[in-house]
Amino acid sequence: MKYTKKPITIDAVEWTGKNEKEVMDFLERKNAECDKKTGLGIFTLEGRMQANIGDFIIKGIQGEFYPCKPNIFHQMYSKAHYISNQTATEVNQLVSLCHGLAVDAGWHKEPREIGTMLCLIHSEISEAMEGDRKDLMDDHIPSRKMIEVELADAVIRICDLSGKLKLDLGGALIEKLAYNKQRADHKPENRNSENGKKY
Repeated sequence: MKYTKKPITIDAVEWTGKNEKEVMDFLERKNAECDKKTGLGIFTLEGRMQANIGDFIIKGIQGEFYPCKPNIFHQMYSKAHYISNQTATEVNQLVSLCHGLAVDAGWHKEPREIGTMLCLIHSEISEAMEGDRKDLMDDHIPSRKMIEVELADAVIRICDLSGKLKLDLGGALIEKLAYNKQRADHKPENRNSENGKKY
């Protein structure tokens, strides 16, 4: 009989030898000991195990801790991408910041037409394309690529418009990410099939 390991998400931290506080906090202090002579020792279900620099410390599904060699860790795990309500809150804070700065700068003294604001967002995207096409550095922030700065301008304008319209952009973003994650036409096998989305 063959068996496939169930996909699970775990918590882990890499032991670098210089992040003792981070690792000991992760291990809840009582589950490990660390000193200059013996290094980092972890109290596992099988007894004390030594963690070497570069090892990953894993918290298992039963709350147990154990070290894992980096080559094995990277074969078994990849970084998880969480969709959380905290992200929505942070996006809406950015909306409030961008719109507030635009109001303070006087951009909303006169009523602004939504279509115009949408076209200005589009203009920033077009400028980003031009910067990428010619591999240009930005005129205003010469240390950064033009595409990077113009995309930042587009985000600022999107947030300004969302603030003006009192939109829950953060909430909508989280819901759309969750929807895209499970939609069939975004899965690699369907994109690679005949008539699948190629881009």
